[in-house]
Amino acid sequence: RVQSAVYFLEVEYHQDTRFLFDMFEFKSAPNLVVSRPKMAILSESEARRYLKSIYWEISYNDGHVTTHKMLEFTNKRTDRAVEYRPPFTTMLQSITLFLMACGGGYYAVTELSWFWMSPKVWLAASLAIYTICNSGVIFNILHGVQMVGRSPRGDVEIFSGGAREQYGLEGLLI
Repeated sequence: RVQSAVYFLEVEYHQDTRFLFDMFEFKSAPNLVVSRPKMAILSESEARRYLKSIYWEISYNDGHVTTHKMLEFTNKRTDRAVEYRPPFTTMLQSITLFLMACGGGYYAVTELSWFWMSPKVWLAASLAIYTICNSGVIFNILHGVQMVGRSPRGDVEIFSGGAREQYGLEGLLI
Protein backbone atom coordinates (compact mmCIF):
# COMPACT_ATOMS: atom_id res chain seq x y z
CA ARG A 1 0.00 0.00 0.00
CA VAL A 2 1.36 3.40 -0.98
CA GLN A 3 1.01 6.11 1.64
CA SER A 4 0.91 9.80 0.87
CA ALA A 5 3.19 12.31 2.55
CA VAL A 6 2.43 13.93 5.91
CA TYR A 7 2.71 17.73 6.02
CA PHE A 8 2.81 20.02 9.02
CA LEU A 9 1.60 23.59 8.64
CA GLU A 10 1.67 26.52 11.04
CA VAL A 11 -1.00 29.17 10.51
CA GLU A 12 -0.88 32.53 12.30
CA TYR A 13 -4.11 34.40 13.04
CA HIS A 14 -4.74 37.51 10.92
CA GLN A 15 -7.38 38.79 8.52
CA ASP A 16 -6.30 36.55 5.62
CA THR A 17 -6.53 33.35 7.71
CA ARG A 18 -9.52 34.28 9.84
CA PHE A 19 -11.83 32.05 7.77
CA LEU A 20 -9.80 28.97 8.83
CA PHE A 21 -10.15 29.89 12.50
CA ASP A 22 -13.89 30.46 12.01
CA MET A 23 -14.37 27.22 10.03
CA PHE A 24 -12.69 25.03 12.67
CA GLU A 25 -14.08 27.14 15.55
CA PHE A 26 -10.63 27.67 17.09
CA LYS A 27 -11.06 29.42 20.41
CA SER A 28 -7.47 29.34 21.63
CA ALA A 29 -4.05 28.69 20.25
CA PRO A 30 -2.39 26.38 19.46
CA ASN A 31 -4.58 23.79 17.76
CA LEU A 32 -3.68 20.61 15.90
CA VAL A 33 -5.84 19.35 13.05
CA VAL A 34 -5.13 16.13 11.14
CA SER A 35 -6.92 15.92 7.79
CA ARG A 36 -7.21 13.12 5.28
CA PRO A 37 -7.49 13.82 1.54
CA LYS A 38 -10.64 12.95 -0.41
CA MET A 39 -12.86 12.79 2.66
CA ALA A 40 -16.55 12.99 1.69
CA ILE A 41 -18.89 14.55 4.23
CA LEU A 42 -22.58 14.25 3.55
CA SER A 43 -24.38 15.97 6.42
CA GLU A 44 -23.79 18.68 9.02
CA SER A 45 -23.73 16.15 11.87
CA GLU A 46 -21.15 14.02 10.01
CA ALA A 47 -19.06 17.13 9.44
CA ARG A 48 -19.13 17.98 13.17
CA ARG A 49 -18.28 14.39 14.15
CA TYR A 50 -15.44 14.29 11.62
CA LEU A 51 -14.00 17.62 12.80
CA LYS A 52 -14.08 16.44 16.43
CA SER A 53 -12.17 13.27 15.48
CA ILE A 54 -9.32 15.15 13.77
CA TYR A 55 -9.13 18.24 15.99
CA TRP A 56 -7.11 18.83 19.18
CA GLU A 57 -7.51 22.16 20.93
CA ILE A 58 -4.34 22.17 23.01
CA SER A 59 -4.91 23.68 26.46
CA TYR A 60 -3.12 23.87 29.80
CA ASN A 61 -5.05 20.75 30.89
CA ASP A 62 -2.97 18.75 28.39
CA GLY A 63 0.22 19.40 30.35
CA HIS A 64 3.49 19.97 28.55
CA VAL A 65 2.79 19.31 24.88
CA THR A 66 5.86 17.92 23.15
CA THR A 67 6.70 16.97 19.60
CA HIS A 68 6.20 13.34 20.60
CA LYS A 69 2.63 13.98 21.86
CA MET A 70 1.73 15.77 18.63
CA LEU A 71 3.20 12.96 16.53
CA GLU A 72 1.29 10.38 18.57
CA PHE A 73 -1.95 12.31 17.92
CA THR A 74 -1.12 12.49 14.20
CA ASN A 75 -0.04 8.83 13.93
CA LYS A 76 -3.29 7.60 15.52
CA ARG A 77 -5.36 9.49 12.97
CA THR A 78 -3.30 8.62 9.89
CA ASP A 79 -2.40 4.98 10.69
CA ARG A 80 1.30 5.79 10.51
CA ALA A 81 4.39 5.33 12.62
CA VAL A 82 6.22 8.62 12.03
CA GLU A 83 9.03 9.02 14.55
CA TYR A 84 10.82 12.17 15.65
CA ARG A 85 14.58 11.92 15.38
CA PRO A 86 16.37 15.06 16.52
CA PRO A 87 19.27 16.12 14.30
CA PHE A 88 22.80 15.33 15.45
CA THR A 89 23.49 19.06 15.97
CA THR A 90 20.55 19.29 18.40
CA MET A 91 21.86 16.37 20.45
CA LEU A 92 25.38 17.82 20.38
CA GLN A 93 24.03 21.19 21.51
CA SER A 94 22.12 19.58 24.42
CA ILE A 95 25.19 17.65 25.59
CA THR A 96 27.39 20.75 25.29
CA LEU A 97 24.96 22.87 27.32
CA PHE A 98 24.73 20.16 29.98
CA LEU A 99 28.53 19.95 30.30
CA MET A 100 28.81 23.75 30.44
CA ALA A 101 26.17 23.87 33.20
CA CYS A 102 28.09 21.20 35.16
CA GLY A 103 31.33 23.15 34.75
CA GLY A 104 29.67 26.40 35.78
CA GLY A 105 28.14 24.73 38.82
CA TYR A 106 31.50 23.27 39.85
CA TYR A 107 33.15 26.70 39.47
CA ALA A 108 30.36 28.41 41.45
CA VAL A 109 30.69 25.96 44.34
CA THR A 110 34.48 25.84 44.53
CA GLU A 111 35.65 29.34 43.56
CA LEU A 112 32.73 31.51 44.69
CA SER A 113 32.22 30.17 48.22
CA TRP A 114 32.84 33.68 49.61
CA PHE A 115 29.76 34.84 47.67
CA TRP A 116 27.50 32.04 48.91
CA MET A 117 28.43 32.68 52.56
CA SER A 118 27.32 36.33 52.48
CA PRO A 119 24.20 37.08 54.61
CA LYS A 120 23.05 39.64 52.00
CA VAL A 121 22.97 36.98 49.30
CA TRP A 122 20.96 34.63 51.52
CA LEU A 123 18.48 37.43 52.36
CA ALA A 124 18.02 38.38 48.69
CA ALA A 125 17.67 34.73 47.62
CA SER A 126 15.14 34.02 50.38
CA LEU A 127 13.02 37.04 49.41
CA ALA A 128 13.14 36.05 45.73
CA ILE A 129 12.10 32.45 46.50
CA TYR A 130 9.29 33.65 48.78
CA THR A 131 7.98 36.04 46.11
CA ILE A 132 8.12 33.44 43.33
CA CYS A 133 6.36 30.79 45.40
CA ASN A 134 3.57 33.16 46.48
CA SER A 135 2.94 34.58 43.00
CA GLY A 136 1.78 31.21 41.64
CA VAL A 137 4.77 30.56 39.38
CA ILE A 138 5.49 27.17 40.96
CA PHE A 139 1.82 26.15 40.59
CA ASN A 140 1.89 27.26 36.93
CA ILE A 141 5.05 25.24 36.22
CA LEU A 142 3.75 22.09 37.92
CA HIS A 143 0.37 22.25 36.14
CA GLY A 144 1.70 23.31 32.73
CA VAL A 145 -0.28 26.55 32.59
CA GLN A 146 0.02 28.33 29.25
CA MET A 147 2.01 31.57 29.31
CA VAL A 148 -0.64 33.67 27.52
CA GLY A 149 -4.17 33.18 26.28
CA ARG A 150 -6.37 34.36 23.43
CA SER A 151 -9.39 36.62 23.69
CA PRO A 152 -12.55 35.74 21.73
CA ARG A 153 -11.36 38.24 19.09
CA GLY A 154 -8.02 36.43 18.74
CA ASP A 155 -5.90 38.98 20.62
CA VAL A 156 -3.16 37.86 23.02
CA GLU A 157 -4.15 38.11 26.69
CA ILE A 158 -1.60 38.33 29.50
CA PHE A 159 -4.08 38.76 32.38
CA SER A 160 -6.91 36.27 32.71
CA GLY A 161 -10.35 37.77 33.22
CA GLY A 162 -11.81 34.83 35.14
CA ALA A 163 -11.84 34.26 38.88
CA ARG A 164 -9.19 31.82 40.15
CA GLU A 165 -7.47 31.77 36.75
CA GLN A 166 -3.99 32.94 35.88
CA TYR A 167 -1.69 32.74 32.87
CA GLY A 168 1.99 31.96 33.40
CA LEU A 169 3.23 35.38 32.31
CA GLU A 170 0.79 37.04 34.73
CA GLY A 171 2.43 35.19 37.63
CA LEU A 172 5.88 36.33 36.54
CA LEU A 173 4.82 39.96 36.14
CA ILE A 174 2.98 40.17 39.43
